[in-house]
Amino acid sequence: MLTHLQVNFPKTEISFYRTSNGAELDFIIKNNNKIIAVECKTNISPVLSKGNRQSIKDINPIKTVVIAPVKDTWSFDKNITVAPLNDAIKIINDMIG
Repeated sequence: MLTHLQVNFPKTEISFYRTSNGAELDFIIKNNNKIIAVECKTNISPVLSKGNRQSIKDINPIKTVVIAPVKDTWSFDKNITVAPLNDAIKIINDMIG
């Protein structure tokens, strides 16, 4: 997944987020002071853990994208979207301009 993001967003900073308390997000994409959180799930009905939610609160991204093996893109919560990989790439691209 990291390689896929790096190929699609070569001019961005891509990292991960982990705290000593176990809160985590798979990827943080930064570009021009814009932050997008990316979480990858393998379930067609993804659920964000307490640690994921705490991480989102900590970093305050403009958007969180949950990449999952779903057919359609849908809104999970305020500023959180679940999407298949191709749609996620488009959403991220639209957000970072």
